[in-house]
Amino acid sequence: MNYNLLVFSFTVLIISLVPGLNVMLIVSQSIHGGMKSSTLSVLGIVASNLIYLVLSLFGLGVILLKFPQLFQVIKYGGVLFTLYSAWLMLKAGFSNGSVPGEELKTDSRGRYFVQGMLTVVSNPKSFIFWVTVLPGFVNPATDILPQVGLFGVVAILIDTFVLLSYGYLAGIAAPVIQRRSKKGQYILSGLILVAVAVWLWFS
Repeated sequence: MNYNLLVFSFTVLIISLVPGLNVMLIVSQSIHGGMKSSTLSVLGIVASNLIYLVLSLFGLGVILLKFPQLFQVIKYGGVLFTLYSAWLMLKAGFSNGSVPGEELKTDSRGRYFVQGMLTVVSNPKSFIFWVTVLPGFVNPATDILPQVGLFGVVAILIDTFVLLSYGYLAGIAAPVIQRRSKKGQYILSGLILVAVAVWLWFS
């Protein structure tokens, strides 16, 4: 039995269950646009995790470690995009007329996916996990690449399941929020995204 894989899986599960940036984003998207919207963000997160898995497999993460300025550019780009998304939500929520939902829906599919990607790519903790934590569970006495690939796939599957579960639960609560106030729904989603941006900035 691969005890390293069991311990690694348990570690990933605990990390995924603890509410963090990804969970906050998925909850916000699910409240605003339902399960479909949050699923698109989850797919964006999966895409970024796959990118980090490739970096781990081929050791390209060393480049970002040697050139932290490049990582900072990526990080602050994610912060700006998150703030832009939050501004759209808050603008709709504080609108004097009817909530201008159409302007948010025109590019929502691509925006949700990109938001999910940038939240992971611009988060230093995600980078540290894939480049340093994951390899720490690898047994150097056997083939390394198959181990990294297996551990990476397991991590992605566990994280995806947890995030989809959070999105589902938030989707159940969304109708209650929507019945109370459509504008309040936008404001709540916008404030959560602001919190995500602040978290990214100081992380």
